[in-house]
Amino acid sequence: MPSDQRRVVRGRVTRQDTHQGVHGVRVEAWSAEGTPEAPLASTLTNHDGSYTLAIAADCCACPSVYIRLRDRDCRLIYDGCADRRCCDPCAPALVDVTLAPA
Repeated sequence: MPSDQRRVVRGRVTRQDTHQGVHGVRVEAWSAEGTPEAPLASTLTNHDGSYTLAIAADCCACPSVYIRLRDRDCRLIYDGCADRRCCDPCAPALVDVTLAPA
């Protein structure tokens, strides 16, 4: 019977004009398979724009995920559906996002 393990997605959200990290952005990991009603995991970016998400997954599966970003008012500011990543159990999926200045 497969056991539940955590897959890790990490990265950094930066501004395109200054390359500075963006603090307080909500980062959501979504499943690319099916149409989920809620994200697999979510967190806020740190002061340097970095984030780490832990996703529960079957030990033998390689779930395909993508990242969505929301501002402090929960407005969607980035949809990475076209940039899907496989969550390998041996290494974190790295997803860095550069945002244009508002």
